[in-house]
Amino acid sequence: MTSKPLPSPALLRNLVEYNPTTGKLYWKERTPDLFKTTRGKKLRTAEHSCKQWNQKYVGQEAFTTTAACHGGALVGTLLCRTMLAHRVAFAVYHGRWPQAEIDHINGDRRDNRISNLREASPS
Repeated sequence: MTSKPLPSPALLRNLVEYNPTTGKLYWKERTPDLFKTTRGKKLRTAEHSCKQWNQKYVGQEAFTTTAACHGGALVGTLLCRTMLAHRVAFAVYHGRWPQAEIDHINGDRRDNRISNLREASPS
């Protein structure tokens, strides 16, 4: 099975804001080109879906779910893909996806301050 390619760090920067001091990610306003027009009982245009999404999520903290299967790390869904918050934070801050694993220096997998994240080997 082929997995979807990761979004570029440039696209991530358009979708989320990262505060390196607090380690938190926040949803940014989106544009209609990121949505599809859907047909169900009602026709929902991309513009309508975009407006609803922005009203509900813009400025809200993103990646707030704790994943037991990832050692308590924070996760979230972005572009129909579940992602680890610390990897997204790293990519937004450094402008590239990490090549190795990300180590939380203080051992707290929910602490995604950039000063607490470093690329590391599994050992």
